Amino acid sequence: MTLRLWTILKLFRYYTLTRATIQILAGEKNDRVVRRLIDQLVRFGFIRRIRMEVVNPAMGAATPVYILTRKGAELLAAEVDPSYLECCVHTPQWTTLYHTVQVVLLHIALDQAIQRQTQASLCRFLGEWDVANPEAKEPHERWHLATLLREKPRLVCLPDAGFLLRVGSYAKAYYLELDRGSSSLQQISNSKSPGYAELLKQHGHKKHFDTNLDTFSVLSISLSHGRRDLLRAAMKNKEGAHLWKFCAWEDFVPERVLIEPVFYPCEGEPSSLVKRKEEPIAASGGVSGDVSEPRPGRTLART
Repeated sequence: MTLRLWTILKLFRYYTLTRATIQILAGEKNDRVVRRLIDQLVRFGFIRRIRMEVVNPAMGAATPVYILTRKGAELLAAEVDPSYLECCVHTPQWTTLYHTVQVVLLHIALDQAIQRQTQASLCRFLGEWDVANPEAKEPHERWHLATLLREKPRLVCLPDAGFLLRVGSYAKAYYLELDRGSSSLQQISNSKSPGYAELLKQHGHKKHFDTNLDTFSVLSISLSHGRRDLLRAAMKNKEGAHLWKFCAWEDFVPERVLIEPVFYPCEGEPSSLVKRKEEPIAASGGVSGDVSEPRPGRTLART
């Protein structure tokens, strides 16, 4: 294993990566060299290749997506950090693979935003298939983000991802919902709002994250400002509407996502996730509105 191979392999704390994303994060310039390095890791059995064809035909040729294998996770855990054992090696569903890749780009942007400031720290990020409590002995206590809240009538909460943001002594949970316009506005508001409202009633977010707050926020990311505002209007009369904040894809970038007011409630003015340093931190803990390895400063292109 060369230094370049290690650099690429360590990037797989992120769930799904394309060649283009790997190249940017690794700081490599030559496409051909990166493909050769990736092929070596595939042959060694440390990562796997999955094709994204059919999922996004508008992209043209089939786009390979790479994920970590159990063998790769164990190597990283032994040689780099034991936390790599917790990395997800679950094969993603091919029907939602493109969506999964885009959620990972949000994770990367959030990590890069954290590196640009000193007020907030990202304590934990959980993807859809990550285990929230990996040390639990009983399977039913391991907890994924997907949460069965009620058997009859059946009610589940299915976040795309979630994370814990700490400012000072306060740590708040956030859930991510990526809106790519593939579902209607009413379908999203009707299907998503009951689950999050019930999750709040049951304090289910405390099973996912070590938070000291009784509430959380749902961050909805839409492809455009217009779509964002339509979804705000669709959600405003739903149960748990106060939990939701809406952002446009182009505003979820490292330079803006934490400290600029790019998150809109269903009604009212936008706010930032973290108050600027020169402002006093409120009693709610400085998490505004209601209470690493990626290279900093470089924003990944979102396809």
